[in-house]
Amino acid sequence: DALWSSLDMELAYNNLDIACNYLIEEGKRYGKDVDLISDTKKYPDLEYHFTYNKPFPGSAGVGYSENEQDTVDLVRATQDYISENISVEDIMKKYNVNSIGYLIFVNNEADEACAYNFKYGEDKYYYNEIAFINLRWDEERNVNPDTYAHEILHLFGARDLYYTSKGDGITREFVDYVAKEYKKDIMLGSSTDGVSWDDKVTSE
Repeated sequence: DALWSSLDMELAYNNLDIACNYLIEEGKRYGKDVDLISDTKKYPDLEYHFTYNKPFPGSAGVGYSENEQDTVDLVRATQDYISENISVEDIMKKYNVNSIGYLIFVNNEADEACAYNFKYGEDKYYYNEIAFINLRWDEERNVNPDTYAHEILHLFGARDLYYTSKGDGITREFVDYVAKEYKKDIMLGSSTDGVSWDDKVTSE
């Protein structure tokens, strides 16, 4: 029952454009030539729409679920849609790119955005890198361009810096250090108060 309005779509397009331009400019600071093709108005064959009628993971709002199986089901449904409807090889050849990241925009609110890269699930392996980005955190706050850039960076291997991860070697000492010394780091995560259209990424 979550229908996209033209205003909702413009908000998502606007945030994505700001986030990608930010990543391109940040790449230059590190001597890297970053080329991101994300304008689906200009390249409409890169945009797809599909419906999902099961409980959506996340703890905010009606119809959301904290059940881990619901997360697994959503990821599988998305990956299955990609494999059945999108020709990865054709897109990579047409646009001369060496990788594709799938951004799944959800016209609803939730208290989290999340990314899944490569293998996921115990009994099935996927190799498409995807990120789910909700339109709003709640009724008062839109998801901002910082979050879009944060989730895209996950698809390139960046790790969250706000919780420990034994597998990634991210210790409590390291998390505390980052929180103290790099308070505006984009991988710490951020959100903006007020339903406003931010015009820039404020993280570093």
